[in-house]
Amino acid sequence: MDSIDSEVARLSSLKSGKSNTKDRLKNYISYNLTQEGIQKMETDLFKFSFRKSESVEVIDQEAIPQDYMKEKVTLSVDRASLKRAIKS
Repeated sequence: MDSIDSEVARLSSLKSGKSNTKDRLKNYISYNLTQEGIQKMETDLFKFSFRKSESVEVIDQEAIPQDYMKEKVTLSVDRASLKRAIKS
């Protein structure tokens, strides 16, 4: 069991390192393209571009007026009724 735990720890560390490298490269490319005023760049292997996006974070849903609410209706299967229908 110890060997499995050590392998899990090793792989978790490897995954974390790769993720950090990816984030650093992404930030590096973004910073340099922004500094040069480049909004879009295409190569044979990759395409880089920036897009404008905005997000809204709702902290207190009760404070939002009803005009900005939408109703979600979800349907699910009543398995017990379906089972009875199949048997009868």
